[in-house]
Amino acid sequence: MPHEIEPMKAVLVDEPFDRAGWIFEDKYDGIRALSYLRDGKLEILSRNQKPMAMRYPELKEMPKWVKAKEAVLDGEIIVVNQKGTASFQDLQSRFGVTNLTAIEKLVKSQKIIYYVFDLLYCDGYDLMPASLLNRKPVLASILRENEVFKMAPYTERQGTKLFRTAERQHLEGIMAKNGASRYEQRRSNEWLKIKTTMRQEAVIVGYTEPHGSREYFGALELALYNGHEFVSAGRVGTGFDRKLLKELFDKMQPLKTLEPPIAASQARSRGAVVWLKPKLVCEVKFTEMTKEGSFRHPAFVGLRSDKKPKECTLERSKEVKYTVSEAERKTGLNVK
Repeated sequence: MPHEIEPMKAVLVDEPFDRAGWIFEDKYDGIRALSYLRDGKLEILSRNQKPMAMRYPELKEMPKWVKAKEAVLDGEIIVVNQKGTASFQDLQSRFGVTNLTAIEKLVKSQKIIYYVFDLLYCDGYDLMPASLLNRKPVLASILRENEVFKMAPYTERQGTKLFRTAERQHLEGIMAKNGASRYEQRRSNEWLKIKTTMRQEAVIVGYTEPHGSREYFGALELALYNGHEFVSAGRVGTGFDRKLLKELFDKMQPLKTLEPPIAASQARSRGAVVWLKPKLVCEVKFTEMTKEGSFRHPAFVGLRSDKKPKECTLERSKEVKYTVSEAERKTGLNVK
């Protein structure tokens, strides 16, 4: 059985589409989770290979919910809020928690769901070379679903309708997957993501002093990698409550440095900033990127402990018609 599989990642495209041979799923606002089950034992790893099973004791009985002695599952863990939708900010409270008492309190106050959308290995068979539309029915046949463990629903052909539903429900977006695609341990244009709002991971490289009634800090200074360069992406000063301000402030204190992590010319243009070593990754939502490379109207979404700073490069959406054509040429859409 393989171990520490690099999860397959999607390419961002500019609009939804309908297409025979493709399947469409909700894009879950959670944390990617690959589960390794062997002889009644369970290991759950994040996309950057960090163990996290202990933070989700609701899933400890997973080996009993899968009709296989050995299996590798791919999916997303979400926290459901009172409105019945995924809340990434609520999910953040589990990141990095190791205290069992604190975890027990979270279990009582939160409802999680692990949506499984792929099966990579099952009882001696490596399924990654198989087509997605061959993997899906095998996955469905081995899962015993319950309140916290479900197969991610999907629809065939009709991506536009699902996207409009995601917009009405204020979801993050949808996924489009070529039904003929193999599971590749890289970013591939055979899996696409279409977002209802612009979102991006960025590195926190500093903060400004608070003003008025604001406590702890004013705004976060952000940066992105552009090739080998590390460049400013502007600031985000909204999306925080008092509790989050304090939590972020405490996390940032050990990272303070006198040396700006971005270019000296850019650092001078940013004015008075408390600089930080580039260790913390966050996610922001925004309307567009300015010509200067800053987020316009950004709002803080949450920290991303499952992402590495080096992964924070600006995502530019590709034209969907060309991207779909490239994916289909590669596979030939030979779904059997």
